[in-house]
Amino acid sequence: MIISVLIPTYKRADLLKKCISSVVACASKDLEIIIANNGSPDHTDEVVAQFQDPRIRYFRHAENIGAVKNVRFLVEQARGEYLFFITDDDYFIPGGLEEVLGFINKYEPFGFKCGLIVHQILNHASYLYSPFKQTFVAEKEDYESQASIFWNAHILTTTCIRKDKIDLSLYDEQILNLYPSMMFMAMAREKLGYIHVPVGIHIWENEVYWDGGIQPTETKKLLAHRGEILLFMQSRLPAGFIKACEKIINQKSLNFEPLSGFLSTQELFERQKRFKYHAFLAMYSALVKKTLGPLDQFISRRLGWWLASIAAKIKG
Repeated sequence: MIISVLIPTYKRADLLKKCISSVVACASKDLEIIIANNGSPDHTDEVVAQFQDPRIRYFRHAENIGAVKNVRFLVEQARGEYLFFITDDDYFIPGGLEEVLGFINKYEPFGFKCGLIVHQILNHASYLYSPFKQTFVAEKEDYESQASIFWNAHILTTTCIRKDKIDLSLYDEQILNLYPSMMFMAMAREKLGYIHVPVGIHIWENEVYWDGGIQPTETKKLLAHRGEILLFMQSRLPAGFIKACEKIINQKSLNFEPLSGFLSTQELFERQKRFKYHAFLAMYSALVKKTLGPLDQFISRRLGWWLASIAAKIKG
């Protein structure tokens, strides 16, 4: 057994059908598919029953045990050497799983992430989500690349970890942390890889069912969880890796408190200066949007109508 594809699911029966279909489309016999239903009140049981694939193993909790504990349950049930996560609302693109299997056979990484196509259902927009331009495995002391992979693991889908690298006792110490996938990447830090081409579709802006009722808009709370992973694992990780991870978290938001023990006085000063600058830009942007937004929309509409009129006259 090479890989276990792990699918945690809750109250997304119709989306789950597409997810499972994309996995069973892979003809490889070197995989198992484990689905853990977190007490869904919908017709998830009926959806799974439609698939008569012997590679599928299905579990149903009597009640919702929380997303993070459901992930832990999947890890315990997996028989594969590698554990690949995909959430119930996401799915593989054709050939995506084959790309994953090929990467594992070639590089034998401890953990890795993959490129994704992100689909924003409210904005009707899609884009490539991939920080690298090549597929690779980072060098042992390439902390910058490792930190980028760590950051990108905040999306559970396409997180893959070698099972023997998971320390469940450490996991249980932070069972309330919302980012087990980032924890896995930190555990596998010594040999992290990345597949730069997209292997799946990640749906965004839909309803989430995270523990604690935290929503995607609550950036401060979410970033605090990411930082806590570094704090409680710092005795197990190189200072260079923690510093690189902290730098990325700070670049993405102003809300995470710095791990000052890994920053020089000058770096702390530069960080504070940068944060004040970004805070000013954010305040200025909000003010402009509030006061000039309606005017800007009016001008854009009038300009668009005027240009279209000219184009029609020229064409005529």
